[in-house]
Parts: sequence; structure tokens; C-alpha cells
Amino acid sequence: MRVLQVIPDLSPLTGGPVTALKALSRAQAALGVQTTIATTDHEVDKTPEIPGVSIRVFPCRWEKWRWSPGLAHFLKNNVHKFDLVSIDSLWRHTTHEAAKICRADGIPYVIKANGMLEPWSLAQKNWKKKPYLRWIESSALQNAAALHAASEMEAVNSSMKAWNSSVFILPIGIQGAPLADPDLFLRLFPELADRQVILFWGRLHYGKQPNLLIEALQLISVRHPQAFLVMAGPCEVNYLRRLKALAHDLGLSAKILFTGFLPPRIGRSACRAASVFVLPSLQESFGVAIAEAMAEGCPVVVSNRVGIAPAIDAAGAGLVTSPTAEATAAALSIVLDDVFMRTRMGQNGRRLASTEFAVEQIAARLRDVYVDVIASERRSSCWLGTSTSDDGSSVLGSLQNSTERPYS
Repeated sequence: MRVLQVIPDLSPLTGGPVTALKALSRAQAALGVQTTIATTDHEVDKTPEIPGVSIRVFPCRWEKWRWSPGLAHFLKNNVHKFDLVSIDSLWRHTTHEAAKICRADGIPYVIKANGMLEPWSLAQKNWKKKPYLRWIESSALQNAAALHAASEMEAVNSSMKAWNSSVFILPIGIQGAPLADPDLFLRLFPELADRQVILFWGRLHYGKQPNLLIEALQLISVRHPQAFLVMAGPCEVNYLRRLKALAHDLGLSAKILFTGFLPPRIGRSACRAASVFVLPSLQESFGVAIAEAMAEGCPVVVSNRVGIAPAIDAAGAGLVTSPTAEATAAALSIVLDDVFMRTRMGQNGRRLASTEFAVEQIAARLRDVYVDVIASERRSSCWLGTSTSDDGSSVLGSLQNSTERPYS
């Protein structure tokens, strides 16, 4: 099987989608799937190397849209050589161009929306997304052989089913590895020794509510004087300035560390050093960083808007709360109060990550879906409405709020 993966970029700053694709492509190659990645050089200094995977990188001429004439030329001349094309993300030239060429060449393609069809995401910059979805992205979605949801929550809450009747649910896989050394992170930040580290690891974006964590820290600082908030991830300059101003206004500047981007090895070490990982997002189709934190045995506190929150709750790997400062603070206080609870949650999370989110398992199941797509069949249990989701709950055959296409 020859599969072409098209993604806007492979920049580490992009976060979860890039981390996931690197791990998935390596696992697919190990299964004998001939995998090629086509992408742009946006924010990439050096092309990464993935064993068994061919990576083609083309100059990005318009960063915002990831417009790349070189990539478009490659797709036009090579898409017909593949059995299937997998397209990552929406709102990018890479998606529009790949889908258009696949349709012209009669090659089936799958789109992974990364939560971009969920209501909260569609509401952001609505004035741009509404016409774009109607006049440009609609053809890509309607004519795809399938749409990939990373969680049942994404499939149910998003408008996927409104655009395409073929939707499958498959979690994002993470690369297994020996437990990281917590001292690697602590040697870089020795001031965190003997602290109860509350870790946020990921892009500091308003949708993930890092501001809420600062407010939550204030609410628990008296009860937990050793609590220290680590914000680990890239951030837009003006937003970072606002976060630091908020910390200053609340008198918390000495209890919050903004590390900037952490490479994966250091990030995993941070998860090992942390007392708890927290993500109070307003929307998260999956949550790669959460799965990686659980793989390191770190208990988690997440909002009920996170795609894998039901699995976390069922496994006893952490606490699920509403996305408010008060609820998040209460959950953090419970976890920080009880070392035995943290140990138990960490063990449960590591078990969940290794059994449900191991990339080798995910790659094998995705290969089965690809076989279905190529053969125009529906044998895999991942198809929406044919079986159960990964946490054992029923996959709904009809979706909420999907009676009409948004912006159609």
C-alpha cells in the first residue's frame, strides 16, 4: 500500500498534529506501508528523519496559508502514484490543493480535521471561516472518501457528519518509550526542586486557557504554598505579555515559570517531574500532550471539553472538570493533597496510554481503515455507526447538531 501524507508543515511549534504524524508514519512504515510525507518548510530549519519514510519538503511562499507552488507541482505530478492520500488539517492551501488534485486523478483521500469542525473552533474568526468553508473547503469535505475524528467527542460535537457520511473514529497514537528522567528537566530549572509542579505543556493559546490556570493557582496558593505553575510551550508575543501581566497583578510572578518551547525529550522529563499535568481547554479533539503525560505516569486534570476526557475518567487516570478557574482549582487541590491518589492515577494513566493510544496499535487499525477506503468497504470497527468507540461507549449513528451544514 502506498500512502501520501499531506500536512501543512512539520514544525515542532505546531504541536500535536506534527508529533502525531511523525510517530504514526514511522509505525506505518514498520507495518510495510510505503509512506511519503509532503509538506512545506514553514518554521523548519532541518528536515526531520523518520526511518522508512520519504519526506518531501517544499518552500512556503505565504506562511499564513502555507501556500507552496512547489508542493502543488509535486502533487500534480505524483498523486496518481499513490493508493490513498491522507490530508491533515483545514484552512490551508495544502488541503485545498491536495483534495483538488486527488479528485481530478480519481485517488481516494481522507481528511483529518483536528477539531476544526467543532463549534468552538468554527466560531473563532467566523468572518473568515464562513466564506472559506462555503466556497473553498466544502468541496474537499464533501468529496473525501472519509473524515477522521480523533475521538467520539469530536465526531459527535463537530459538523463532520453534515459534510460527509463516511466518518471513522480513531485516537491519535503516541510513541512508546522508557520512562523519562525527571532530573533532566530539574537540572535545567533547579528552582523547581521540592516544589509541587503543576505542568501545562503545549502551545499557549487562549483556547487552552492558560490564563485560567493562573487564576486557579491563586485560589490554591494558600492551601498549597509549594505549588508552582510551569507554562511550557510557545506563545504569541502579545498574549505572553498579557499572561505575565495577569500573573503580576495577582502577585504570582514568583510562582510561575514560562519556559518557552520544550523539545519532546525535555517535555517528557517535565511530565515525570510534575505532580500533575493540567489542560483546561475550551476544545480539544484529542490531546496529544495529555496522552504523553499519562505515558510518563503523571496524573492529569483536564476539562470536560477534551476528547479523551471520558477515557481518562473511566480509567481513573485523573480528574475531569468544567473549564472554569474554580473547578480546576478544586481538582488540583484534591490531587495535590493526596500522594497516594497521584501514584494510583499515574499508574492508571500509564496503563491507558500503553493499551489504548500506543501508536503501533493505532497504525494497524488505520491501515485497516485505509484498506476499506481503497476497496470501498466498511469492515473496520472504527467506522462511525458500525461499532463502539475506544472507551467502550456507543458510537452514535446520527450526530447532534448535524441536520444542516454550517455556513452552507
